[in-house]
Amino acid sequence: MSQRQSPIERTGCSSAEGGGSSNITPALQDTSARELRVEAAAKEDHEPAAPRRKRPRAKKNAITGPSKKPRRRGRLEMMPEINLDVLSHILGFLHPMDLLNLARTTKAFRHLLMHKSSSYIWKAARCQIDEFPDCPPDLSEPQYANLAFYPHCHGCGRTVPTIHWRLRVRYCPTCRKLNLCDTRDISSLHGPLSDLDPSSLPLPTDFFRLEGLRKRWYMDERKVKMFFEEFKNLPHDRQDEFLKNKRLEVDAIHKVRRMAGTCGQPIGSWYSIIDRLEKLGYQAEVRYLGRLALERLEPLIFNRKTPLRDKEWRRILPNFLVRLNKCRTERLKVMVYDPRRRLLLKAYNAYVKTPSFPGASMDVDILPHVADVAQFPPFDSIIMSPEGTTVTIESFQAAFEHLSSLAQKWAEDTKAQLSSLVVIPAELMDTTSPPFEEPADRLKLASAVFWSRHGLVIYPEFLFEIFYISNFDIRWSSVFGAKPWSLIGDHGLQVVYQFFPAACVVHACGLNPQTATRSDMDRRNARLICNHCDDPNPIVYTWKTAILHTLHEHDSSSPTTGGKSSWTFLDDAHLENIQTVERLKSENLQNDDAWTYVQCARCKERVGDGSYKSSLPNHLAEGHSLIIGYDELQEGTDYYSREPALTTKGVVVRMKKEGDTVSFE
Repeated sequence: MSQRQSPIERTGCSSAEGGGSSNITPALQDTSARELRVEAAAKEDHEPAAPRRKRPRAKKNAITGPSKKPRRRGRLEMMPEINLDVLSHILGFLHPMDLLNLARTTKAFRHLLMHKSSSYIWKAARCQIDEFPDCPPDLSEPQYANLAFYPHCHGCGRTVPTIHWRLRVRYCPTCRKLNLCDTRDISSLHGPLSDLDPSSLPLPTDFFRLEGLRKRWYMDERKVKMFFEEFKNLPHDRQDEFLKNKRLEVDAIHKVRRMAGTCGQPIGSWYSIIDRLEKLGYQAEVRYLGRLALERLEPLIFNRKTPLRDKEWRRILPNFLVRLNKCRTERLKVMVYDPRRRLLLKAYNAYVKTPSFPGASMDVDILPHVADVAQFPPFDSIIMSPEGTTVTIESFQAAFEHLSSLAQKWAEDTKAQLSSLVVIPAELMDTTSPPFEEPADRLKLASAVFWSRHGLVIYPEFLFEIFYISNFDIRWSSVFGAKPWSLIGDHGLQVVYQFFPAACVVHACGLNPQTATRSDMDRRNARLICNHCDDPNPIVYTWKTAILHTLHEHDSSSPTTGGKSSWTFLDDAHLENIQTVERLKSENLQNDDAWTYVQCARCKERVGDGSYKSSLPNHLAEGHSLIIGYDELQEGTDYYSREPALTTKGVVVRMKKEGDTVSFE
């Protein structure tokens, strides 16, 4: 920067520049210069100094223009301008998350990738991931990629792994509490909406635990508000159509179960676990059980807060599959085998009501229960055929041709099992009389009385009793109301025993328990008095009521024991007087035969077919198309009596003894 020159200096300079010579001496020049400087300084003291001119600050890049930085090699800003086929081929090799990041770089890429016509690029990128599910119909490809791969909360932007696939959102715990609402609280938040139930809005719902210990159904609060606003703004005539379309959308969302979840990542979501189970072949079991049943079946897998690693999955899987296989057995029973059993029951009911079996004659007195028929090989093979086999009522027609021989074998086996229980106590046996060897003959003995927890029965009443074919394993009773005939119950215990005191009653009547049949005892028509009862006016018993009295009054805790001296046989001389009193009392006794247990005479006899007489007219009308009134029913033509042989019904006769005089009343 140059210094300002004084006037003298400027003069000297001018002279010098002019090239002329000067006659002034150096001393004089110095004096003149000092005088001039003093004069100039004094002048400056009296005159104000001129303001210093500031140099204007130039605006940035105002003169030079925008600065140009050196271009970096490899920049992709021109990439959207290349051939579209080449570009789409390149982008198809990217990960969907890379496409999302690329679409957020420039407007050109966003316009290209977010256009609907570019969905094939996203699909190609998605197909690069092994076994990645297809895009749901309610989402676009970019929305699907953002939901599945963008790891940030849709509310606050935090990194969060939890995805609510049904709600189509990804929320952190804080945003869940802010943006999700319980379906039960919607009415209190938004109030009633005409006839629409707020708790059942046609909006997606998800079931999980948000607060507390119980899981509940939740909706997205923002979608609920949008729905209410849109619904209220619609005309009344368009609201029904709007709700219908919304319900279809929700149904489509809930039906899509194989969502992206955690493909190639640790098992964390419910849908990824279900996807793995379906790959193992348990699709039907998953649909049959439902979400809640599956979570209760294996809490270690579903109720976890941390991801389930492959190593732990392999450790838990074997025990889980054992329980799933049990569920598969239950599903096959309920969904496949039980419907076929119902078809068999329908066919068997029609089969029993026919006058005779086509082309076959029956050699048995009693047909087995349908639960036994279902166990016969020809019928069982049809019921247990593979799941995809079509079974109809006509499928059982060929099997019914073998029913005659199968029922005969079943009857012989039943009699053999029951007759094996008939044993006469050693102290009552008569060695001079050989016992019956045939099972059918042994079951006719008066001593062949059987005890169960429901009472005393004899053959064949034992097969007709309702108590025997009910209260069994629910897997059978749910369809047939019974289980296959067996002396062994569900708990591995014998269900019936021989009632040994019956042999004591037969012996007290003066007959041989080894050979006396029930018909022999009826012809004997003896009367007995109990020796164990301390009664001044003892009751007179028949042989049947005597057996029941022993069970109810003396041997209920030990029905398989008895003694010879328990009964006193009344002389036959009193029999006529006793029968006279019984006849007089029975005439005065009003019996309601509407509750009499009967068997339809127009049907073949079958185990479990007995019913009350009051319901017989309905059976004749529905099963045989016969309109017969209750008062018009005829025994032998329309029904047979199936009243138990051992019953407490009847009159009570007491013996009164005064000295040597005996009377009955």
